[in-house]
Amino acid sequence: MRWFIGFHPKYQDEGKNLVQDFLSSGADILFTHLNAGDKITVNEPLLKSKVLIVFLENPLNDPQVWQSIPQLIENWRNCWGSVYIITTTDKRMVDIVKQKLSASSYVPLWANLPYTYRLYQLKVEPRYGDYLLAWVCSPLKGKKEIEAASVFVKIKIHDYSTGGPTIWSKEMMFESRGLIWAAVFDSFSRAFTSAAISRKPAIMLRTTAQLFDIYFDVDPTFLESIILCQDTWNWLVEARKILDNLDYAIEWGLKLYNFFERHEEFWKWEIVWQRFLDQTGIKIPKDMTPLHHFPPNYFYKEYFDDKEYFPQGPWSQEPPAVNWETGLGL
Repeated sequence: MRWFIGFHPKYQDEGKNLVQDFLSSGADILFTHLNAGDKITVNEPLLKSKVLIVFLENPLNDPQVWQSIPQLIENWRNCWGSVYIITTTDKRMVDIVKQKLSASSYVPLWANLPYTYRLYQLKVEPRYGDYLLAWVCSPLKGKKEIEAASVFVKIKIHDYSTGGPTIWSKEMMFESRGLIWAAVFDSFSRAFTSAAISRKPAIMLRTTAQLFDIYFDVDPTFLESIILCQDTWNWLVEARKILDNLDYAIEWGLKLYNFFERHEEFWKWEIVWQRFLDQTGIKIPKDMTPLHHFPPNYFYKEYFDDKEYFPQGPWSQEPPAVNWETGLGL
């Protein structure tokens, strides 16, 4: 069965074209995001023989989004032959999905960056630099707070214009001291998972973002694995301590890494790939998009065979999603 990746930003505004492109591609499986919403609820007889896989999240913890999800799932079930959900691990999301679908129809996930995971596979040792990394592209990602903090502590700020995910992974593993974070719009956060897998500490300002529920609901000791600050003053003080004291940084980096190791079933590619196959009978394609969530325009087809940069495993023997062959969605 061939996959079509419907994660390109253009499909957020052109949902009808998403279904048309999917059907034109000849693929069997459409993988897309909650943002597609009603745009993939289409009265099209051909969809009755197709599979829909949707990633669900609510980064803002928006009450209206929570209210809309059950009906969306019901609508998708009425239009598509089969529906599967890849979702976050917070109790509220899991309960909603359980009410609408069987246990075998959803897979909880903590997504992460391909190059970060490849470095993990290769057992590369981290190096600790003299600055903190932050990924902010909007006020909802803590832009104002991070920019203000950068006056007092050394921070390197990334957004969509400063390079792709491989650059971030390199800098997190080899150059940074850790992650500084202040978002109100975030779910599992690939910036955060990259810090955890790279054994780097996370200095986090307490917000209403979904992220805290995602990790806390799995294991309340999560709050003991991050440097959690209730106000900006202590957040800045802790950031300064991480930069001034390497042993302190390594200690907190290991706490976060150990938390992730205790819950490997949510993020290790080999485990998630096999679990998805066992539950659905479907093999995730070579590009492994459901585990990293980057749209097709981020990578060349050849990237997935690059043993230096892209994780290797049983998926490496599968074909990539059809986007890389048809050009649709690129």
